[in-house]
Amino acid sequence: MKNIEFIKISQKDIPFLRADASEIWTACYTDLLPPGQIEYMLNWMYSEEKIKHEIEQENTDYYFVFHDGIKLGFCSTGPYSDVTSCAKLHKLYLYPEFHGKGFGTAALMKVFDLVKEQGYSSICLNVNKENLSAIKSYERNGFVKEKSIVNDIGGGYVMDDYVMLKNLA
Repeated sequence: MKNIEFIKISQKDIPFLRADASEIWTACYTDLLPPGQIEYMLNWMYSEEKIKHEIEQENTDYYFVFHDGIKLGFCSTGPYSDVTSCAKLHKLYLYPEFHGKGFGTAALMKVFDLVKEQGYSSICLNVNKENLSAIKSYERNGFVKEKSIVNDIGGGYVMDDYVMLKNLA
């Protein structure tokens, strides 16, 4: 297994997180979402105010993901508001050059260990229904599709996702 290190993101790191998100999303979602929606979602999900609110008010932790001193991307976890014993993997994004090389699986294993240490017995996530490579990766790592959801996010856009769940017990 690949040696993965998480470095917790502080408020001073938010500009770097936002730059990573913009680069990764632009590279990875161009085939899945229209450019206007990518821009809208980046401005909505990755504004400095939104990230600060998530960290300070929603108990969400952000981490840069590293392997051998190289930044692979980032992730964030926190409580899942619907189920007390369930953590939520809000984000796990790696730069495209690290896809398909086992880094995503290694990062997931690190996430599993992290949330188990925090007392959670399961973890869930949302994934775009068209993101077939991510869905396959999550299924390989023990996630199952729990339900299908469509959320209106404003701006004339929706997030058409699967909610996936993994039992960590």
